[in-house]
Amino acid sequence: MGGIIGVLKKKGFSTYSHENNIIVAPPLIITETELRDAMAIMDEVLADVDAMI
Repeated sequence: MGGIIGVLKKKGFSTYSHENNIIVAPPLIITETELRDAMAIMDEVLADVDAMI
């Protein structure tokens, strides 16, 4: 889990984890474009994790 969070943060995705959960907590003020960009980062990282497993 630490590796996944590290990669997300390295790519600019603001997050943290608790046990086996990834906490997604965007800023209170965020544009739709910023949100879509962040979710694209999440999709990319999780696809990479799936490929490793």
